[in-house]
Amino acid sequence: MERKKKVILAVSGGIDSSTTALKLIRAGYEVQGIYLDLWKGFAEQPAVQHNAQTTLDKLDALSRKLHFPISILDRKEEFYNAIVTYFLQSLQIGLTPNPCVVCNKLIKFKVLFETLQALDADLIATGHYARTRRNQDGKIALMKGTDRNKDQSYYLVYLDQHILQRTIFPLGDSIKSEVKKIYQAEIAPHEQLSESQDLCFLSGFDYRTFLERYAPDSTQPGEIIDQTGTVLGSHNGLAFYTIGQRKGLQISSSEPYFVIRKKVDTNQLVIGHHNELGQKKFELHDVHWIGGDPGKIKRNYNIKIRYRARPVQAIIRNDNALGNITVSLKNALRDITPGQFGVLYHKENVIAGGEISLE
Repeated sequence: MERKKKVILAVSGGIDSSTTALKLIRAGYEVQGIYLDLWKGFAEQPAVQHNAQTTLDKLDALSRKLHFPISILDRKEEFYNAIVTYFLQSLQIGLTPNPCVVCNKLIKFKVLFETLQALDADLIATGHYARTRRNQDGKIALMKGTDRNKDQSYYLVYLDQHILQRTIFPLGDSIKSEVKKIYQAEIAPHEQLSESQDLCFLSGFDYRTFLERYAPDSTQPGEIIDQTGTVLGSHNGLAFYTIGQRKGLQISSSEPYFVIRKKVDTNQLVIGHHNELGQKKFELHDVHWIGGDPGKIKRNYNIKIRYRARPVQAIIRNDNALGNITVSLKNALRDITPGQFGVLYHKENVIAGGEISLE
């Protein structure tokens, strides 16, 4: 009798990972659930402790309902040192970080792969809406999820081939609305469905409250100036603003102002009108190529400069000595934000990605 393939599944107690568990079990896999217990802000607050216990209760109910084990792995210290510190330090130097991209590489998939090795399992699985395909050369292509409104391939751009070779995404061909129906019908019929859109370590608190407690240096007020250096007002801390932002500047003008850039050395926020906003050229550094570095190229790809951004055509060059990618656009984009990630696509495939820099 052929042995069932063993899958290490990341579970959170939410809709996607729970439904993924159901699909895997029904497909005949032996499933080992892994819940990563990560650092969260305001851990001493009763509401945060209540939410943590609720999650554990949901995991216990899921384990009993679907008859598969779930292990809880404490990675609070590792997560804080690698991800929360990266997030706070990035804000303090004027960047707008994307911790989810970095977490997938340094924490989530790293721990899943280590568990796979320790338990001599066959595969890793998560509830991401993304797909993979094996190319003729044996390498794994990372592809967009079928549900374009939920596609999460952007967040997976830093995954290495040795991870992708052992990873499956059971929801890759699924539509979110159908996943919700399955979850309600077969896993938690009486649950009030909701999904968190915030960073997990904010613990439901707003961005300002979190920074005021954990990074007070990034919330120091300063001047708002235009590009000539004229002082127009004051800001509440550079960390609360991002490139292209219009709301919250509180400066009267017949023509709206937008955030142009941050001057960290002088703690000044530079604003301007719409015609002053936008870039046609920028760089990606810390670049990761899904299929391996292709060497020097000049090629057209589509690029997303944020998770929810519309892909636009760009000319890509990677002929500099540092291995960075130079991105040239036909039309200027107003929201190119240092610290976010630019991800390159060719049709369905994720090609490469790196952190955006305007320098």
